[in-house]
Amino acid sequence: MTNIAFNSEISSMIKTRYSLSLAVLPFSFMFSSFAVMWLITKMFSFDLDKSINEHEYSLALVVLFIVTMVIFMILFYLLGWLVNALISRTVLGWDKEKVHKVYLKSEVPDSWLKGNKTLSAAMTEQMENWKEQRQEGVINHVIQNGVLAWGFIMFLVLAALPALKSEEPLNFFSLLSQAGVWALGGALLGFISWKSKEKQYLTYIEKNPQLNTEMTTERVSFWANTKLNGYMMLAAMFGVFATSWAYNALFKPSSQNRAEFLKEISEGVNENLPLELDSETIWFTSSATEDSFTYSYQLPNYDKENIDIKGFIEAMSPGIETDACTLETTKSFRDLDVILLYKYHDTNNSLFAEIKVDTKECIN
Repeated sequence: MTNIAFNSEISSMIKTRYSLSLAVLPFSFMFSSFAVMWLITKMFSFDLDKSINEHEYSLALVVLFIVTMVIFMILFYLLGWLVNALISRTVLGWDKEKVHKVYLKSEVPDSWLKGNKTLSAAMTEQMENWKEQRQEGVINHVIQNGVLAWGFIMFLVLAALPALKSEEPLNFFSLLSQAGVWALGGALLGFISWKSKEKQYLTYIEKNPQLNTEMTTERVSFWANTKLNGYMMLAAMFGVFATSWAYNALFKPSSQNRAEFLKEISEGVNENLPLELDSETIWFTSSATEDSFTYSYQLPNYDKENIDIKGFIEAMSPGIETDACTLETTKSFRDLDVILLYKYHDTNNSLFAEIKVDTKECIN
């Protein structure tokens, strides 16, 4: 029989508790590979905050990203099965022969099977089902089991839902290009599935020619047997949420850590203040909150009653926003999505203007 990692029929043959136990690690590992993809994009300094169609060769990037991701998903999926086998050997105490039979030949114990069947009877029933399903042809199989069962689910979870949740306007070109790539990927997977099942079926009837004339079972349609696809969808959602959690836990500082960081910067800066920036501007203090950093300036030669406040803000804002979003000295603030506040006081130390820059809105 087929290696259990690529035996798409096994989940419908065995009892739910065994099916779930076998599926947890492979699918969790597979979708945890998203974290590896994120690290790779960071290593190559790929701008994750920029819309994909803003990059040169945007479609090629989408294709390359998805192909690479699929490769990592397959590798991590196989790693999950390897860990299953190691757990069975070391923790459950299976002998090498049992591990070999279950994981390399899909020869699961009869006690795992539904309906108190033997493995031979269950396999015969699966081959009878395939005998009926194959009559609809390879194209129908590819569409149902590849494009819809895998490509559509992956597009929904990894492209459509994130796009709908994003604050950015929908990019239909990006969605369509990703839909096309996922459809092609699903079609390839469906074709591989067809070839694998055909090979398994032909080998089986070669050894059991009576299959052509014996038992006839009720055909199991694609829509009636969606356990494996359900696992994939749940695992995909888990993978997305797990990756998001890992990213925030490992790479995004907590609110407490950010607040402490900003407080330390403010205290360090204040040790060197006040500082005369020019003949008309004194930087006299700074302060920090959980998510903001404030620069406080004084214009000692001006009284707010004699200042065109609106004109002052309009004149100062472009330069301040440019500096906040481009200078190396403010990079640490941009990395932490800090809100920068620039407050201006007159000769009497009365506040007359405040300019706010949210570094999340900076275009890198």
